[in-house]
Amino acid sequence: MWRNLRELDDERPWILDAVLAFALLSAALLATAGSVQTGSLAMLLSIAVAFCYAWRRRFPIAVLFVSGVLVVTMIGLGFNTAVIGSGLFLAAYTVAAHRTLRSTIAAAGFCLVLLVVVMIAFGQRMPLAEGATNLALFAGAFVLGRGARVHRAAVRLEAERAVLVEQAERERSRVALAEERLALARALHDVTGQSLAVIALQAGVGSKMLDDDPDETRAALEAIADMSRESLRQVRHLLDTLREDSPDLRPDGGES
Repeated sequence: MWRNLRELDDERPWILDAVLAFALLSAALLATAGSVQTGSLAMLLSIAVAFCYAWRRRFPIAVLFVSGVLVVTMIGLGFNTAVIGSGLFLAAYTVAAHRTLRSTIAAAGFCLVLLVVVMIAFGQRMPLAEGATNLALFAGAFVLGRGARVHRAAVRLEAERAVLVEQAERERSRVALAEERLALARALHDVTGQSLAVIALQAGVGSKMLDDDPDETRAALEAIADMSRESLRQVRHLLDTLREDSPDLRPDGGES
């Protein structure tokens, strides 16, 4: 199941983001159900923030900025943001995990400004201790996001290195095979050349001794026959070896 979720997240990340946004919205509405804060404006703002979260990986910076402003607006209006506002930590993580270091620093500065504004303007809603806790949570989100980005980069580099190593191994095998073929071709050339030279010599001797020494002529012809058979055997052996290393050279078109 976990593997299927990972595959779905890789192929269609917006689906899981939408599910997470809906879960946060549902939890936020349940948390304020029956309270005086459950008004149409609070619900509308919660839906708007949740809608932003659904796009967090496609537009991480915009999602963090817009949802941050909306959550601060809800705090200023006195609405409960304990649940829906927690998604800001995930938005901060997403920026750090999917954007550059410069963007991450800018996003961290934005979150710091938001916290300072809330603590100064709405101190009764967020006292110093709670502000410090939120600051630590934001810092942790950014650090974890950068760690995830570095890990993905390392995994990608390792995969690329493995591909390069595999390509190098194939190239070495190809070079070794080419050198082996060259050595076999040279051996074939040497065998053929030496055999033809001996055959030519024996044929010359036989032709000269044909009338004077029939026995010598017969011996020369037998030597030619023996040399021809041995040469043919060696040539066939070398050709069989070449065909084993080169399927395209096989008489049956490469099928063994």
